[in-house]
Amino acid sequence: MERDSKTTARRRASNGTANAPRRRQTATRDPETGEKGLTPAQERFAALLATGESQSAAYRAAFPHSRAWKPQTVHARASELAATGKVQGRVSELRAKAAAEHQVEVSDVLRHYLLRLRADPRELVEYRVSACRYCHGKGGRYQFTNGELELAREKHEAKREKATAAGLDDPGDFDAKGGDGYSRLSKPKPDCPECAGDGVGRVVIKDTAGLSESALAIYAGMKEGKDGVEVKLASRDDALLQIARYVGFFEADHALDVKVAVDTAALDAIYAAAMQRAKDAEAVAKARGKAMADRASGKNGAPT
Repeated sequence: MERDSKTTARRRASNGTANAPRRRQTATRDPETGEKGLTPAQERFAALLATGESQSAAYRAAFPHSRAWKPQTVHARASELAATGKVQGRVSELRAKAAAEHQVEVSDVLRHYLLRLRADPRELVEYRVSACRYCHGKGGRYQFTNGELELAREKHEAKREKATAAGLDDPGDFDAKGGDGYSRLSKPKPDCPECAGDGVGRVVIKDTAGLSESALAIYAGMKEGKDGVEVKLASRDDALLQIARYVGFFEADHALDVKVAVDTAALDAIYAAAMQRAKDAEAVAKARGKAMADRASGKNGAPT
């Protein structure tokens, strides 16, 4: 047994696992100036900040052990590290490099998000409510469009001619009902006997050939399915989130330090008064209980 323990110890020593010291991350030095640079973890932190990640999230990713910390502690450490000149300089350097490689400026990205945020989805699709066929018809009857009325009259005349040629009864004169002039541009009539002013609703998909720049920023294409055409829109909530991150909205929110002044002497006094009231109530209850027991046993006593 002793031999096996020694053998195991020698194996661990040969593998370098016995009492192995934890490696510390060291910062590299600038070959020209000789100044210390960033540690690998700090470099990762700066790289994540350069991509738009929040300070707290970047810190947790770069320093995994911080995931067990309280959010306030992580935010404080992240803010402190992000404020150092070395990290700020590295972030600026990485962002400038990315912009040069892709020919994209931060202002271009921000402008795109702002366009998406300010876009009006009604430029792409609308729900319109028009007058129903009875809203403006003569006598509250069905109203034709001009073309529909003309076509209906021609069909009726053809029917009359056919009936006459066949020796059948004349169908009579054409009934124009509520007349012509119906238009989807007309508004519902509040006292319409048919729709009671609700009108008729429909979805209108706009022509994408003439979209504005902001509308194009949220337009993500169309999909045709069994239920019709679906207009895809880019998320405006995501645009708002990215802009909020850019201006530091969430970091400012985490930085709020709410302090409440507590008068411990006043709390002690309140507690003591509450305890005294409880004791008094208990004494009264015991006295009443004793008096009731005395009466039940035949003794004279009055409840307090």
